[in-house]
Amino acid sequence: MKKAFEPKDKFIARDLSWLKFNQRVLGEAKDKNNPLLERLKFLAIFMGNLDEFLMVRVAGLKTKKEQSSNIQDQLGFYPQEFLEEVSLGCREGIKDLYGTYNQILSKDLAGEGVKIENMSSLKKDQKKFVTDYFATTLYPIITPLGVDAGHPFPVLPTKTLAFAVHIKRKGESYLAIIPIPKNVPRVLRLPSKKNEYRFILMEDIIRTNLTAFFKGYKIQQTTLFRVIRDSELDVEEEETQNLLKEIEGEVKKRRTAKVVYLEVEENCSSELSDMICEGLSFPMEEVVRIGSHFDLTYLFELISYIDKPNLCYQGYTPRKLEFENIFEKIKEGDFILHVPYDSFDPTVQMIQAAARDENVLAIKMTLYRT
Repeated sequence: MKKAFEPKDKFIARDLSWLKFNQRVLGEAKDKNNPLLERLKFLAIFMGNLDEFLMVRVAGLKTKKEQSSNIQDQLGFYPQEFLEEVSLGCREGIKDLYGTYNQILSKDLAGEGVKIENMSSLKKDQKKFVTDYFATTLYPIITPLGVDAGHPFPVLPTKTLAFAVHIKRKGESYLAIIPIPKNVPRVLRLPSKKNEYRFILMEDIIRTNLTAFFKGYKIQQTTLFRVIRDSELDVEEEETQNLLKEIEGEVKKRRTAKVVYLEVEENCSSELSDMICEGLSFPMEEVVRIGSHFDLTYLFELISYIDKPNLCYQGYTPRKLEFENIFEKIKEGDFILHVPYDSFDPTVQMIQAAARDENVLAIKMTLYRT
């Protein structure tokens, strides 16, 4: 007997619901009632949320599609069908994200004297500043990695930004990968007039100086790319004898886990894109092309350089509750702790007091990220 499924329009699948939630985050970035730098934060939050979703939820859906038979879920979705719908939602979200970002960058930020420059638009003193920075800070710590029969495609950690460089010498073609170091800031502030904020991103500095790494070679084409790997933990809590060891093992696997998302530059050639896909064992048809700056979580860093309080939410100082011992305060009667309007300190003090109290056998709590 064929199983009857409820119509899909009566319920919202978990992952599709999450995508709608993230769109509401993006809605805050679009809302001009919010201060400008706060809108940038919402763009960065959207990006960080989506990366996590790709690493865990989309990775899990891909694994399910590969492992399970063609069986419908409770809502009537087949694995491939549901993965396609979620992937479409991700792509639409990315398109919306960059449309909003480019609008804010070109109009709103520029109107406040904040600009992300590229090398071609720099003034003479700014170019010298960047050239010196590359020579003293970047060049010594960057190592190009060749890809050939004896050197497989390098294992890039998740969320790594890297350049793929197609080079030639004496009629022979080669592929080199240059990961962008994570131990340097993504954003470099440039010399500029008072009350002006001029920046350049690390990838633009490196791109302009790629020839320094390939002397004697001719650079045919380059692209920036970014990978996201499967980070879903596959742990059976009830079956494992050592949960901590099991989790440690799963975390170690993340570095070499399969790539679940790949983005390249919009103008990347099919030839170079194919080389990257082959090296990462990634389906060419799933590549996402980006026509702007990659990984917008860099906006958190950018905001930290901009001293414009009028473009941020006004600060708020929570009310502090004064007492010597929280347990003595509790004995006096019930009282309300309303966070964030009240300080979170009493909660911390209660845990500290409980940890010191010899009569306390255990401390148990429900944790949620804040």
